[in-house]
Amino acid sequence: MKQKYKLGTGKYISQRERFTWHLKLLLILLIVVVLGSGVFLYDFYHKKQNPQTPTTKTTIKKITFEDKNFSTAYFSFKDSEAWNFIDSQSTANKFVFQKYLPKSTLVQHQLIVYINTTPPPLDLAASRVLPIEINDDGKTFKVSQVSDHCGTSYKPGEIHRVSTRQISGATLLCDPDQGQFRVVFSQIGGDYNLKLKRDNGTTANYIIIYQNQKIDPNSDTLMQVGDSFKAI
Repeated sequence: MKQKYKLGTGKYISQRERFTWHLKLLLILLIVVVLGSGVFLYDFYHKKQNPQTPTTKTTIKKITFEDKNFSTAYFSFKDSEAWNFIDSQSTANKFVFQKYLPKSTLVQHQLIVYINTTPPPLDLAASRVLPIEINDDGKTFKVSQVSDHCGTSYKPGEIHRVSTRQISGATLLCDPDQGQFRVVFSQIGGDYNLKLKRDNGTTANYIIIYQNQKIDPNSDTLMQVGDSFKAI
């Protein structure tokens, strides 16, 4: 019987031994193929029975001004960002709130509410008006679009002095040279003296002035405050 030398052992192996070794190798390969086929078939069947849902981009909608409520004894309002009550500038009839530039102390927004008192003309004058309609509850109101600068209501050649103007049916004390985005709330068909009902059944006079001190001001924050403002 022909023998084959087994390298490194110094021995010869018989044909029977070689046949046995090849058979073992063939069995091992067969087991690997069977196992691999089983895994493939299981994965195929599992995917067929439980098809994957196509991946889609999830859009997270930001909830607007529902988580921050600001209130005093006379009113409340909501906004998506934090306001600070400025106690040093406030009195029993004047409430001052400010909102800062993120991570700084620079004032970007200011809200002043006068209760049962009228500020001097210099503090009352504004550059724009926000026309409003008081709702049936007497506590809240519907806001319209903020007006353009009231200085545009002056005729060519007319002296630019602070004066009473009516824009979109609402009256304001206009400062035609006011460079700030300064807005007074004013009732359509009336003026800036807003008679609102309080929770205790009494009526109080509210004068609301908002100022945006950003370089590129817009009315987003103003509208949020106006939509949520409520006498209490």
